[in-house]
Amino acid sequence: IKNLGRSGDTTDQLNDRFETDVLPFAPKVLIIMAGVNDFRGNIIGWHTVSNYKEIAEKCKANDIIPVFMTPTPVNPVLIKKAAFIDQPPPDWKTHYKYACNWIKQQEYHIDITAEFEDYEGNLRYDLTTDGLHPDFEGKKIIGRAVNEWFNKNKLLK
Repeated sequence: IKNLGRSGDTTDQLNDRFETDVLPFAPKVLIIMAGVNDFRGNIIGWHTVSNYKEIAEKCKANDIIPVFMTPTPVNPVLIKKAAFIDQPPPDWKTHYKYACNWIKQQEYHIDITAEFEDYEGNLRYDLTTDGLHPDFEGKKIIGRAVNEWFNKNKLLK
């Protein structure tokens, strides 16, 4: 397993890096967890999904199984306290839900929304310190979800 993520990347940037960052490793499976920087930065959901689709097409053209993971939500109250992070737009949940709904319709996907959302659909306070990034416990949840998915699907055997 190789983490190819870059902090702050949008799905546009992820899509642009596919050939240079993914293909040299010739993976059988690619876990794609992206989108949080889109909807927190005012990129609309259909654009995020358009990038997801393009990444999926690139995967299929290179015999890579694309596995999309739902992005974590954000917590605007905590983000407001973190001076280094811009506030998400008021309609961020609309774009977040649009992206998550598309992901949940894919043949291969990992849905972590229930574990990360509070009762209002925001990132749970106990899984972040800044309202944007999952903390150590949040990352453990993500790791367990990926491990469970691989154990269930047996795609690498």
